[in-house]
Amino acid sequence: MLGLRYNADLRTLAFVAAWFALVIGMWTQGVHWAGYAVLLVLSLSMGPIAHNHVHGGTFRSSKANQLFTWIVTLSYGYPVVAWIPTHLQNHHVYGNRPGDESATWRWTHRNAPWMAFVYFPMSAWYQGRLINSYLGRLWKRHRKIAVLKTSEYVLWALWIGTALVLDWRKALLLLGAPAIVSLYSVHLFNYVQHVGCDWDSKYNQSRNFVGPIANALLFNNGFHTVHHLDGGLHWSLAPAEHAKIADLIHPELNQGNALWWLTRSYLLAFFMGEESPIEFEGRPGADARLPKAPAPRDDWSAPEFPHAA
Repeated sequence: MLGLRYNADLRTLAFVAAWFALVIGMWTQGVHWAGYAVLLVLSLSMGPIAHNHVHGGTFRSSKANQLFTWIVTLSYGYPVVAWIPTHLQNHHVYGNRPGDESATWRWTHRNAPWMAFVYFPMSAWYQGRLINSYLGRLWKRHRKIAVLKTSEYVLWALWIGTALVLDWRKALLLLGAPAIVSLYSVHLFNYVQHVGCDWDSKYNQSRNFVGPIANALLFNNGFHTVHHLDGGLHWSLAPAEHAKIADLIHPELNQGNALWWLTRSYLLAFFMGEESPIEFEGRPGADARLPKAPAPRDDWSAPEFPHAA
């Protein structure tokens, strides 16, 4: 249907269309706070949508995928091309092990509230060089592709710039704040899905959030273990694949309620203390290991593990 690879992505199109409808509607008709709340909730979904689109393409046609890439660049709040060097070529290769520029343990091994708070700007800073290097390589070797990928930045800048010129207050409210929600939340979710896990383990390398509400908003990105085992697996198939290996995953890594886990870990932790590290040994599936990751590049920005402080 509509040239989609999977009909489940009708929901993807509906979410993106609703996001644009709310932005345009409130820009022209005035801000309605109930509608604005819905806009921010939808912005939580834009990161997973960009992520899923990069992994496999939403459409069968390459031209349709490029058009959708431009569209999602605007709703996500940042050029989608940035996912290629940072996520596909780095995070999925190293999986939070040395070499992953989005590593959760760069400054501490602890699952600390302060670390969850600063993870987005920290991760974005270190991933920036990957993006610059990737675009530079494209410009030298594949000029036409480089122009196409750079067009995402041009479109994004024109979108933001035009909005600021027309009405900077509306631009900040209707584009700036949703972009922050989108970008911050997708980085935070990456953090919580890997911090404290056994990164060399086949089944315990990720934390899963299996509740229906979070996964309805995040397009099943809560099922993260199977995503790292098969990055090309379509999001609609993730729950069924997770069910096949759920008993091999440490029970503490299969969380039912994402909101409660976040509250316990980053709000109540100030009163109850941080949760103890997970003990993986002796559990079903603990002995299954991932293949050894490639050696980090010489210019990797975190050459050593920090102390557990």
